[in-house]
Amino acid sequence: YFDVYMLHSPGRSAEERRAAWQQLEELYDEGRIKALGVSNFNVDLLQELFSFARVRPVYIQNKYSIYQPGGRDEALKDESLMEWLVKEKLVLTGYSIIHPGHGGYLSPMDDPHVK
Repeated sequence: YFDVYMLHSPGRSAEERRAAWQQLEELYDEGRIKALGVSNFNVDLLQELFSFARVRPVYIQNKYSIYQPGGRDEALKDESLMEWLVKEKLVLTGYSIIHPGHGGYLSPMDDPHVK
């Protein structure tokens, strides 16, 4: 069995997401997957998933830069993805944490706080 398996992309449509999630739930029901997760989902996509999922994801993996926590437009949103995840008891894992050159920001290895 797999300890954790994730839906890596939200796909192109709600129908695709539902079909893919139901396949993962079947594998979960068979004991072949112990926990489910998603990647590259925002609050709206997670709420859509929660509307039909029998098995909720336990984690979300999103691009997360130390210079843009939560995403490029996080500060413009009414509710922070991070705050929402805490309320929903979902764990965030980030990828590209210190990737140099995110959006023209200072490369993390050139940041005086890192040195």
